[in-house]
Amino acid sequence: MNRKKEDNESENKKRILVACVHSDVRQELIRVINGGSNFVVCGEAENANQALETIEKQQVDLAIVDTSPQDVTCAQVVEEIKLRRPNLPVLTIPMREFLNG
Repeated sequence: MNRKKEDNESENKKRILVACVHSDVRQELIRVINGGSNFVVCGEAENANQALETIEKQQVDLAIVDTSPQDVTCAQVVEEIKLRRPNLPVLTIPMREFLNG
């Protein structure tokens, strides 16, 4: 596939931010998302500050946020995301349950 076609296909994909304190879970989510045809991970964050920095600097279509962050509560992260990008959809997932399941 040529580079121009790859760039056009990437532009059509929904850009996802994955924010999770658990590196192994975050990497697995990224692998699954990037393996699909309609989505691409445009950023990853291991804490709230990194997540907020990413949504400020990049075009993000959806943020996936761990509901068990170690640095601040999930509600605070979502609230801050919504203040900065009110129309950005945010999906919260209890990653702790995946680890203990």
